[in-house]
Amino acid sequence: MKKTIIKSIQHYLIKYFSIAILIPTIILSIIGTKIIYNQVINRAETKTISDLNSAKEIYRNKISSIEAATRLTVLRGFIISSLIENKSDTLQKELQQTLLTEKLDFFTIVDSKGIVVCRGRNPLSKGDTLMNDKYIKRVLSNQLGREFHREDMK
Repeated sequence: MKKTIIKSIQHYLIKYFSIAILIPTIILSIIGTKIIYNQVINRAETKTISDLNSAKEIYRNKISSIEAATRLTVLRGFIISSLIENKSDTLQKELQQTLLTEKLDFFTIVDSKGIVVCRGRNPLSKGDTLMNDKYIKRVLSNQLGREFHREDMK
């Protein structure tokens, strides 16, 4: 009988100590994992939002730089006189110089109908229309874009 009582007491002690240790351990593990997971997600979201805001600012600055380069190029005497006198060789040289100076990938001059007057990268390709391009449509329909029209320079 003593052996059964000792085994029974040992059994209960092991059982309850295991429960007393395992249940809080499991609960704390779940809570800790959840807290760490939430912190990682929050940090990732914050970093992503910060990176997106930085990218937007860089994009806006680049667009402003391109607009400024375009405005300055259009107002240059060589460009205006080349457009009025239809001197494509001078116009081409000026566009290529602007491409290099401003570090642009392409630079194209179009008339008020969206027809290409001159391309900086491909001088032989001109006379085609870019009216289907959403950016060209936007500039030509915008009153601020009026200063870029060749007809207004005459």
